[in-house]
Amino acid sequence: MFKITLWLTRSSSYLPRIVKKTIQSETPFENLCSLDQTRVLKYIEKNNRRFSILAERGYDILKKAFFAFRFELVNDECQKIRHDFTDFGEFFAFVRGDIYKHSCFYGYQFSKKEIKKYSIKSSKINYDALSFDVIEQNESDLCAVEQTTHETDEDYDCPVAYITDLHLLHRFIAYHCKTNKDRHLVLRMIAETIKNDCSRFCLIGGDISSDFSIYQSFVSYLASYQTPDRFRKPNLFFTLGNHELWSFPDKPLDETINVYRWVLKGEGMHLVQNNLFYCVDTSTVNGDCWLELPADELERLSENELRAKMRDAYLIIFGGMGFAGNNTTFNANQGIYRGAVDRAQEIKECEKFNELHRKVSRALYDKNVIVFTHMPIDDWLLDKKTTDGFVYVNGHRHINKYFDDGKTRIYSDNQIGYKRKEVALKHFSINMDYDWFSDYPDGIHEITAEDYRLFYRGINNGIDFNRLFAKIYMLKREQTYMFVAEKENGKLFLLMGGHIKTLEHPIQYYYEKMLNYSESVRLFLSDYLAFQKRVSEEIKQFGGEGRIHGCIVDIDFFNHVYINPLDGKISSYSAASMVDKYFFKNLPSLLNSQCPSLYRNYSRMIRDHSGNQSLPIPYKNEIISTRVQYEPSTEMYRASRVLLKLQKLVDKKVIQIWNDEMAGTPSKEIGRLITKNLLESTTKRK
Repeated sequence: MFKITLWLTRSSSYLPRIVKKTIQSETPFENLCSLDQTRVLKYIEKNNRRFSILAERGYDILKKAFFAFRFELVNDECQKIRHDFTDFGEFFAFVRGDIYKHSCFYGYQFSKKEIKKYSIKSSKINYDALSFDVIEQNESDLCAVEQTTHETDEDYDCPVAYITDLHLLHRFIAYHCKTNKDRHLVLRMIAETIKNDCSRFCLIGGDISSDFSIYQSFVSYLASYQTPDRFRKPNLFFTLGNHELWSFPDKPLDETINVYRWVLKGEGMHLVQNNLFYCVDTSTVNGDCWLELPADELERLSENELRAKMRDAYLIIFGGMGFAGNNTTFNANQGIYRGAVDRAQEIKECEKFNELHRKVSRALYDKNVIVFTHMPIDDWLLDKKTTDGFVYVNGHRHINKYFDDGKTRIYSDNQIGYKRKEVALKHFSINMDYDWFSDYPDGIHEITAEDYRLFYRGINNGIDFNRLFAKIYMLKREQTYMFVAEKENGKLFLLMGGHIKTLEHPIQYYYEKMLNYSESVRLFLSDYLAFQKRVSEEIKQFGGEGRIHGCIVDIDFFNHVYINPLDGKISSYSAASMVDKYFFKNLPSLLNSQCPSLYRNYSRMIRDHSGNQSLPIPYKNEIISTRVQYEPSTEMYRASRVLLKLQKLVDKKVIQIWNDEMAGTPSKEIGRLITKNLLESTTKRK
């Protein structure tokens, strides 16, 4: 959208005087009502004033013609009339040479002959992208939503960074760039901001720049910056937006896509366009290992073949532009692609993307999938039905909003747009895991040692398993698993990751009892694990790490709290090693002694929560004590390992530990007794 600029045959100071003389107002002409504008034009006509009032002018890449709008009297009413010119000379004469102020010649390359003949100052020509009225209105209506942030969701284990609609040409305007050096300084600053806040992988949505050279420079700067963790290079995934197509109005769409694909690929980055990327290894030294399933292969594969190929994929990213085939008011007909795509092709591309989305949804319905598009869901999804559990990320309209109830997950709330100055990433969370046996029916199945290793790899618990058994069985009931090994003599063993425990009953016995057993443990541990999360969040509030492992929550590398799984009692201690541990009377005593800066944060937090008993760690009448108790025993760590195995029943539904006496009707009390007996038996074996 242009700001209206006026052109006069004489000094521009004449018009304000005429306006003031005609209607006794100092309001600029463009801000007058149509009635007052008409009065001004009539005065000019009556008094034979020889100047015109011009508005927008420039080059229309869709019509491949020059244009200029002029305010004129039509049937005694002021109207803005468009004049088109195929010849630049005629256009130049019409605007009396005023081609610099607030004009736009995006898509037009002036010839040397024109530059010389008309004394054109190339450095003053504006080639910046046009804006759309509807988009600017969206930003005005919803600018407050841009500040929305998301808390870390403990139900998922991996953060994903995302940002869309950077519109770098508008960032130059926001930062008042005067020179090419200024523009590159802004590009470097934005690239560094993104890299510094980047997680393991980052989604960078379309409409980065309508100027291809600016796009290339930005990608190059992104590639040049090291992340804080220089040993793990983050994976950057891009989609194209309609603005990216503006640089190539005469190229076929596929060729334009390939131009951007090779730019990104040359810097080790990924373009998502009707293809699919999937992570197959999270343990490499340099970061996660991602493979690509190209668009043509994705089209060719059947749903069953696609599902088989993605069997060991931790995370899948599918997407592309999506296109606005569903949108009847803001589409190719309104020039959003600047001639690179017409309405018929837009609808065709939208239908193609829908078919791919339908295939991915049917084949990978229970996988960790991100659907990353430029256009919002309403623009491309024909049946408007998202897939439960999939995360949808998009931009385009500059309407910042998100919705996440755990079932429907839509994130389109980090669209930078035209008006914002500052750039920052946002994050959502997703799981990175897979179920190697997801397609197996309930029952007892004989599997291989490699199957067993791949299952544990899928739940992010890689194991060394080199034992030789005659047979290995996988027991599956309602998504709960148990693994049993059998020796040549028929003796059975419970497989507990890389460890084993002798079993006394036939395998059918465990299959029949496994649901009762796991449900009792789940009923008891659910409350404990929820309390643990609350403690973790409180520790994070005053600046601690809050990392949970077994019964222990970390404050920092040396300082921790231990939560007894049977009675919920919290013990605060400092540990130089598993043996050398010093227990303090309470948490404030530990913080005051070992973490003074965190103690100050903790004290402020307690004051802020005065009278509020929502904090899980007791703090009333807590007296600072310097007394400590040395405890060399490692029993708490053994107990913590037991809890980790039981926790697999809640988080991953894997039975890694068994107690025959407690496999009756499920109850919370039985779950407590199972936990108690296992803790006691572990302590006795020390």
